[in-house]
Amino acid sequence: MDGRGPKTVRGIRVPEDGCIGAANRRVMKGVPPGAESLVVRLGMEAYDKALGDPRVKAVNAAWSACMKRAGYTYPTPVKARVDPRWRKPGDKREEATAATADMRCKLRVDYLTVRLTTEVEAQQTMIRTHGPDLRAFRRHLRTRLANAATMLAERP
Repeated sequence: MDGRGPKTVRGIRVPEDGCIGAANRRVMKGVPPGAESLVVRLGMEAYDKALGDPRVKAVNAAWSACMKRAGYTYPTPVKARVDPRWRKPGDKREEATAATADMRCKLRVDYLTVRLTTEVEAQQTMIRTHGPDLRAFRRHLRTRLANAATMLAERP
């Protein structure tokens, strides 16, 4: 499948990087290398920009204070989510209690609205700034979809 096994199967040579590699090369035919990373990169940039927004910093502080009143000390919801205590097997009641406090605090401080608003604003800035690149990405996506449709039509 990924080319790490035998070099031939039933007398047929396995393509470089296996069948997955061959399929990816066909799907990406006519698309410049790295084109698919644009949207991921811009999404991460928008996320980071939103995290630096003063409104997000303020709502994180309000959420953190609310959680402290509930008995949990976290600077941000992300830190709460990645708490190593929640990775351990066993009784999950404390995790459920923390998750309930998390949502109550998010609702109390309007966390989700602030995060969504700031991230959408950052994404809109990225769209305005990178419009030509995003239009090219859309063309490349159409090429990939057409290549995939051709491959599917060839199936026996």
